[in-house]
Order: sequence, then structure tokens, then C-alpha cells
Amino acid sequence: MSPPAAPRSICLLRLSALGDATHMVPLVRTLRRAWPHVPITWILGKGEARLMEGLEDVELVVFDKTAGLHGIADLRKKLAGRRFEVLLQ
Repeated sequence: MSPPAAPRSICLLRLSALGDATHMVPLVRTLRRAWPHVPITWILGKGEARLMEGLEDVELVVFDKTAGLHGIADLRKKLAGRRFEVLLQ
């Protein structure tokens, strides 16, 4: 059986605790090995982003969970015009 075709882009959405974010790292590495040229964007909280800063070849988009509607508006601006073929939560 051949591997599935590579998606054009992948977005990870993990806004929970640090421990949950660290459990996503093996998935990110697996995705990177399978599809080295596919852009990966990870939306995560501020604390989680600080922990993941050294993760290579992944765009980190920080969402301020404490900012309420302002945080949501800021995230919308950061992602304006972008489309992702795959969303993993």
C-alpha cells in the first residue's frame, strides 16, 4: 500500500495545557518525516509557544487565551486569507 498523497498545508490547533502540547511533538515530527515540504502551522497558547520555540520547520501562531474577543480578532488577522487542507486538533 502506498502512502497517502501529501496535503498542501497542515494546521494543528492545540490550545490546552503544556502537557497536551508536548504530546503533539511526536505527531509533528512524524508529519515532517512523511511530508518534509508541506507547510505546518501550529496555533497554540503563549506558554505552549515558548516551550515549542525550538521546534524546527513549524510556523507557530500564538493565540492569547486570556485576551477574550481581542485575542480571537488578533488570531483572525494573523490567519487572514490563509486556507489549510488539513486541520488536526
